[in-house]
Amino acid sequence: MNNIKWNHALAFVTMASVLSACGSGSSNSGGDTDAPTPANYEITLTNVTSNQPLSPVAVLMHSQSYRLWSVGSPASVALETLAEGGANADVLALDDVSKQAMASGAGAIMPGAYETLLVTLDNPTTATYLSVSTMLVNTNDAFTGVTGLSIADLSMGESATVSLGVYDAGTEVNSELVNTIPGQMGEGFNAERTDTNVVSRHPGVVGSDDGHSASVLDSRHKFDNPAAILTVTRVN
Repeated sequence: MNNIKWNHALAFVTMASVLSACGSGSSNSGGDTDAPTPANYEITLTNVTSNQPLSPVAVLMHSQSYRLWSVGSPASVALETLAEGGANADVLALDDVSKQAMASGAGAIMPGAYETLLVTLDNPTTATYLSVSTMLVNTNDAFTGVTGLSIADLSMGESATVSLGVYDAGTEVNSELVNTIPGQMGEGFNAERTDTNVVSRHPGVVGSDDGHSASVLDSRHKFDNPAAILTVTRVN
């Protein structure tokens, strides 16, 4: 798609035209009337794993400079909380993001299912970047999503579809033990960081079928990239 470029014209007026405007019978006492037109977006997330429910999704629309995570850098505590326990409240409450809109999923998205959220941007010229995150709940700290996705070029009625890979938050070792997997009724968030402490691509599930005798997971819980499909549609 072509990038949208805004051209600003600089108007020069003579003193005579100013006086003429002042002497006319009309005035614009309300100031600038060219308020931005709100834009509505449908955010649809489809779970394409075989046996990995996705936690309630967190959606942020923000400025270009913000990223929810960076590969090779430590996860924020908010992202750690989501990646280890599936809770999205801290991500949605982040105050260091120039966000204009946010949305939370209603609940877990089961394999093969999808959820659509409607998000409204009051000023679509200032927050045209999207971040989406959700946990694979039958893991220690795996999550999927995208951060810093530009939606500025979407015209009314247009859609963009993105395949979402799986990331490792690097905050909890991938032990696959029953007491550490939220989807198996184990522990969720734990503030202690026991792994690499940097976000990376997830190496995948080992599972009991491949000789990890202590793993509560099996071949049904394995996943290949992508784990989810994201579709963004500008509806007006």
